[in-house]
Amino acid sequence: MDRNREPTAPPQPTRWAYLLAAVLLGTACASAYAQKGKVHRVAFIAALSPISDLKGPEPINPSARSFVRGLRDLGYVEGRNLVLDFRSLEGRYERIPEILADILRSKPDVIFTGTQILVERHLPATQGIPVVTMATWSLVETGVVKSLSRPGGTVTGFIVDVDGAAEIKRLELIRDALPKLKRMALLGTTVAWESPATRDLLLAAKRLGIAMLHVPYTGTDLQAAAGVVEREAPDAIFLPGGAVTFGNRQRLGEFVSARRIPCIAPFKEIVDHGCLMSYGVDIAEVSRAAAGYVAKILAGAKPADMPIQQPTKFELVINLKQAKALGLTIPQQLLLRADRIIE
Repeated sequence: MDRNREPTAPPQPTRWAYLLAAVLLGTACASAYAQKGKVHRVAFIAALSPISDLKGPEPINPSARSFVRGLRDLGYVEGRNLVLDFRSLEGRYERIPEILADILRSKPDVIFTGTQILVERHLPATQGIPVVTMATWSLVETGVVKSLSRPGGTVTGFIVDVDGAAEIKRLELIRDALPKLKRMALLGTTVAWESPATRDLLLAAKRLGIAMLHVPYTGTDLQAAAGVVEREAPDAIFLPGGAVTFGNRQRLGEFVSARRIPCIAPFKEIVDHGCLMSYGVDIAEVSRAAAGYVAKILAGAKPADMPIQQPTKFELVINLKQAKALGLTIPQQLLLRADRIIE
């Protein structure tokens, strides 16, 4: 049973809110976006999901499903005035140049991707096509955009964390649940481990007296990660944000549950599969907002002038059933802060 509670306060206030974007998009008439008589092409690049989970009027992938619904509500419908070109890297990031080259042959109007490595390392290969992205850490610090308020190039979109602040908040929350926490393993890619967000996370962990270690995981080598986890025996597992974590949400949830290791994740979907806690944004909601940005570009807006949106709402979800299975007692104060409790 789930219990809904008051939303947890965000780690820090931000200038732009998803809510404002939703209001602006919701009050606009769909016909103002959809240009009659023209068929638009939008490329959707996923990191891990199989193509079968992406296609159709109601895709299995929750991010793709919200994206398709968002476009539909704004008047863009596949088979009528829209062609959606779904692609997946299937965890093989070396395929990005190949996939981009193939996509560009069909001359898309917009590219959407939740894969930050694409905009950081392969932006020239997009050849000036507008890109809407869902980033995990700062697009300014990595040089992708000039500023959040005026990106100034061909990339715009959303940041699902607030420059590492949400990562630090996750660390504090799992420490509150596990007061004796001393060693924690970050299970994720090398890119995630070397990111600005993790750099700040490591500094925060040091202040809290928590030793952090890296367990490499690319989305295809969970068995190798299992060997490291068993050898290192961390007190808990920290899952970073990003497409690899979200794309493997079920596998990762089942992985930590089977090994009886407390875990905190950025996505609530992982908690449904056995992770102890999550703190983060609603990815489905962000994907829907991203569809609104794509619609604006199709209607003539320029990415250079479209602010990078940051979240203002973060949800804390606690799997009390999993806590009991682990023999843990979650402090009442922490339970009272939860937006959702799974019992």
